[in-house]
Amino acid sequence: MPRPEDPDINDYSAEVHVISNPITRGLVFILGIICVGFGFVGLVMPILPGFPLLLAAAYLFSKSSVRYYNWLMNHPKLGPVIRDYNAGKGIPMRAKIMAVSTLWLAVFISVFFFIPIIYGKVAFIIIATGVSWHLLSLPTSQPD
Repeated sequence: MPRPEDPDINDYSAEVHVISNPITRGLVFILGIICVGFGFVGLVMPILPGFPLLLAAAYLFSKSSVRYYNWLMNHPKLGPVIRDYNAGKGIPMRAKIMAVSTLWLAVFISVFFFIPIIYGKVAFIIIATGVSWHLLSLPTSQPD
């Protein structure tokens, strides 16, 4: 975890609005940790969506922990992507291509090998089409 005295670290605590109820805050924090764990796994596994889970973790930390929100936003690899997305700059083209490609790989494997009912197959394809449309309609961030 970065130290606050490090000059390359920004303080994002103004973006954090911590939930006042300690039980709810604790549950939200635990869910954020789970999202980070699965998000990191999703960055290396093609089936699990890493980026949306890390965005969810950033949101959950913004409601539960200043320290972990700052850690995620200052992460050298993930922080810039999350900050650009939050600022409305979009996501990198590489991330879009990876997300849509892995989505459709998972859908085709599921539809052809695991879903026996035609309605389930059609529903899966419709949902994947909607998710793809959404991802591709997001702004594409330009490299620095």
